[in-house]
Amino acid sequence: EQSSFKTPFKKKYVVMGVGAAPTNYTNSAQALALAQRAAVVDAYRQLTETLYGVYVEAYDATKDYIVKNSEVRTYISGILSNAKVVDRTYENGLSSVTMELEIE
Repeated sequence: EQSSFKTPFKKKYVVMGVGAAPTNYTNSAQALALAQRAAVVDAYRQLTETLYGVYVEAYDATKDYIVKNSEVRTYISGILSNAKVVDRTYENGLSSVTMELEIE
């Protein structure tokens, strides 16, 4: 007889996002808030790239076998839920956050 009990498989992704305070901030609280937000967005970007991949578009213009113009663009798209910031640091205008996402 085969059991219907299944052990759930879980995978944890851990990324570190970084963000810098802008040079034109009004006060130190604003600099901290903006740097932390940038770090969180960077962490979300990294998780999305890891889970969904990156779309790369490249274009080269050549003349006489010489590259005259080269352009590379990258795009990501995805939906994340339940990602958690588990650590934050801020030092010398640079914020870093550690974010975890556990998937069953």
